[in-house]
Amino acid sequence: MRRHGSYRDLAGALPESGRVLFVNPSLGEPALVCALVRKGLSIDVTMDDPLLHDLGSHCVGNPDNLSYIRRDELAEGYCLKVIFDDKGDYTLAYE
Repeated sequence: MRRHGSYRDLAGALPESGRVLFVNPSLGEPALVCALVRKGLSIDVTMDDPLLHDLGSHCVGNPDNLSYIRRDELAEGYCLKVIFDDKGDYTLAYE
């Protein structure tokens, strides 16, 4: 989190409301931080690694606006996709 400044820039770039998809967000911490900051935003998370998906989806501290979904459960209607690479850097893809 220190590398990305606690995701301040990412959270600031997100809309106040709507639906956003996070793809492979490290261990899930960027999605969690953004869900806590942007309470009016619905955040879905999908991860390629099933173990990381299970870890994030079973976290007791997940807020109501944060959901972990499998790739085959993805829906339409995301206003933004936040795509992470294997180094933890992200790209914003506006729909």
